[in-house]
Amino acid sequence: MFGQMLTSLLRREKDLEVIDATSDPLLLTSVPQYDVALISAVLENDTQKGFELVEALRLSSPTTRAVMLLDSARRDLVVEAFRIGSRGVFCRCEPLKLLPKCVRTVHAGQIWANAEQIEFVFRAFAEAPVTRLVSADGEVLLSAREQQVVRFVAEGLNNREIAAQLALSEHTVKNYIFHIFNKLGISSRVELVLYAVSQRPSSKFRPGYLQKGELQDSSQPRQEELAPLKNISQSQ
Repeated sequence: MFGQMLTSLLRREKDLEVIDATSDPLLLTSVPQYDVALISAVLENDTQKGFELVEALRLSSPTTRAVMLLDSARRDLVVEAFRIGSRGVFCRCEPLKLLPKCVRTVHAGQIWANAEQIEFVFRAFAEAPVTRLVSADGEVLLSAREQQVVRFVAEGLNNREIAAQLALSEHTVKNYIFHIFNKLGISSRVELVLYAVSQRPSSKFRPGYLQKGELQDSSQPRQEELAPLKNISQSQ
């Protein structure tokens, strides 16, 4: 089975401690919390269940970084994976030899996605921007001006272009971005857009169904696996 194959592959890496939670997904919400969790979008033949599990994990174990395993890199699937808090997406079309690198990258606090997938997220935010970024308690995190800066960052503008739009100096825009990063606990523009997208309300889409302008995935649903990973050492 695919999950067992992934577990076997990752256990060859000496710096990874791998636990196979295929038979008991509740392990993901247990104590101790896991560093990285690989979760298939399709669980028990349900195209929603994997997404629901990632969203639940985000609440129950906020320090665990999730990577969504996708059958295809369709825009709706990629955007929804990041909207619910995934830190990366790994598609079946990618060489499996890249999976350990994916895990280490996400464990290090970075995002695992290619340029096209990141573009999907930027476009999704531009089409339906979040008007306010709030904390888990509903507290507004950014000022109105900072929210404007976030919007322009998501549109792909650089500091000089943002400065021109807002009639500010480039240095002032740079300071705004520094303060935004500091407030949100992030360190890059990509993370900023992912943070904003994660606050969008659910599109209530059903993964696996045809989206406007996209080809339907012809693959049949099948039971998939998930594998949490913990205690990744920093040794080379």
